[in-house]
Amino acid sequence: MEISELQDQIEQLQYELNMENQRGGLKDAAKVEGLEAQIAGLKAEMEKPELPPEIVKANEEAELFGTAFEPFCKNTLSYNVIREKVFAKTYALMDALTDAQVQAEETAAITNSELSELSQQIEDRDAIISGLRKELFEAKELAEDNANKRDAACRELLEASQTIDALKDKLAAAEVEPPKKRTNVEGSEEASEELKKTLPVIYDVEELDHRRSRFRAKFAETDESFEDWFIYKEARYVEVSAEQAVTFRTEYLDAQQPAPVEEDHPYDIPDSTDEVAYTAPAFRGEDENAAEPGLAAEASTVAGSPVTREEFEELKARVDQIASIRSVA
Repeated sequence: MEISELQDQIEQLQYELNMENQRGGLKDAAKVEGLEAQIAGLKAEMEKPELPPEIVKANEEAELFGTAFEPFCKNTLSYNVIREKVFAKTYALMDALTDAQVQAEETAAITNSELSELSQQIEDRDAIISGLRKELFEAKELAEDNANKRDAACRELLEASQTIDALKDKLAAAEVEPPKKRTNVEGSEEASEELKKTLPVIYDVEELDHRRSRFRAKFAETDESFEDWFIYKEARYVEVSAEQAVTFRTEYLDAQQPAPVEEDHPYDIPDSTDEVAYTAPAFRGEDENAAEPGLAAEASTVAGSPVTREEFEELKARVDQIASIRSVA
């Protein structure tokens, strides 16, 4: 092979090697190694000493076809014709094969690039799908949490509504006027007041211990001291102040005075407060009335004249008072 042909092959192989190296991580290491070996072989062949043309042709024929053509040819002319035809066809086939290999390599490179891009797209989509799945899971958890919060809020709202209804019922019941308390005596408050009037009146109440179990007090009427249990204080007694106790004691002492002797009086008590025609009777003679000048004057004034019920009651009270004084004397 001529030096120019070797140089062209080296350049072609170097170009393919550069193209393969440009693929970076996707390059075919075996192919790179083969190209480098071919380039190294061609360079070594170029460095060999130049042989005679006959030997060079024989070596080329042996390299390509395993044997030299010249021994099988009758003469030099037939050898040159056969060699030209065979080598032209062989080199054409080799060029076509090289072109096919180059095209296949380019197609493989494009396919690998597309596969790489597709793989990257698939990875990106897988990442997106994973993110969407995570978001879906978090959304489901959030929906469940919101549902639980909603249910809890509904329960609280229901409880609050029930509490409001209960408070409304209590408010309505409180607005209704409660029935009057009745005691064991027929007649509510008036009967209770009447019952209190029958209870002993006490004052000067003093606690006997810190537990408020017993107390000491005095009866308002007699000023007598006594002791009793605190639990009976409200039920058995009526407590008053010291000033009020004086009034009760005075009434009690007045009640202890002997009752006046009532005399039969020949008069009737009128039923109404209207003025009635009533003639006051004469009182046992002028000598008795003379002992009481005021009464005699009143008697002389009202005798034979019409009187009202108030005047009659006042006159009757005066008569009873005089009778009481006489009985004491």
